[in-house]
Amino acid sequence: MQIPKYHTMLSSLHIGVEEPRAYYIPYHDAQSAMTLPREDSRNFTLLSGEWKFKFFNNFDDMPESLFSADYDTVDSDDITVPKCWQLYTDRGYDKITYANLEYPFTVDPPYLPDEIPCGVYFKDVEIKSFILFLRALRRAFIFISTAVSALTARSAIQQAKLT
Repeated sequence: MQIPKYHTMLSSLHIGVEEPRAYYIPYHDAQSAMTLPREDSRNFTLLSGEWKFKFFNNFDDMPESLFSADYDTVDSDDITVPKCWQLYTDRGYDKITYANLEYPFTVDPPYLPDEIPCGVYFKDVEIKSFILFLRALRRAFIFISTAVSALTARSAIQQAKLT
């Protein structure tokens, strides 16, 4: 399997994404929706916290096994989310780049620099049984508010081994 270079294809900006929709967290009744914070909804799971992380100097350095459901993260680093991996300056994850006037690379889509540092995050998440029930009736969404560049999220339902 060769990993598609979606980041270089202008035609691949919206592969596997849903149509735009309003952000909301469903509650089990109207009263709860009006009075409770989103964290108290039984349909909400906060993904902040410790994640496994693997840094690569370039997209081409990522092994195909990385996209396997049983990829072993034993030699991955621990990282706190939310936080930019460039802020872990003692680990050699690229460097912090702030660009408000000039980009740090030539802007000529879809042509990109030969080396683009990238990171892959891993997190096992337990989906509450009620959310599994909702997913059977409707759809469940993973909302990630601060992802930079391309992001791929694998469905927990596809990965889960339900007994």
